[in-house]
Amino acid sequence: MPGQQGNVALAGHRVGKGSPFLELDLLQAGDPIVVETVDSWFVYRVLGDAATGDLGADPSGIPGRRIVRPTDIEVISPTPDAATSAPATGAYLTLTTCHPEYSARQRLVIHARLDGGPLSKAQHPYGPTALHDSSSSQPTID
Repeated sequence: MPGQQGNVALAGHRVGKGSPFLELDLLQAGDPIVVETVDSWFVYRVLGDAATGDLGADPSGIPGRRIVRPTDIEVISPTPDAATSAPATGAYLTLTTCHPEYSARQRLVIHARLDGGPLSKAQHPYGPTALHDSSSSQPTID
């Protein structure tokens, strides 16, 4: 579940079916991804070096964005890229979609890490600041 140790993995269509992940490839290192549950908001940040924009330079060794084969299931392990039976080393979010657009040949994968704890919807009814940051250029993912 969001906010817990392990890896919350979500898959979405890039084209068709509402295209929820159409612009997934636009996410950059450090960009927020906000997850809403019934009671709380959770902010995850795309892995990588936000200062340089290098999506492969996260200290964890887990890249923020990459392209994999559909059979590369380790991307959704409790710790991305670790054995599926290995314990979680953090609270991660993994988003996957088809790649390239209009093809199921590969998967575009985004990895993010939880940034802080849950924010109560009672105290933050309109969401966390990261959801409304107008200086950011990240896409909205419904």
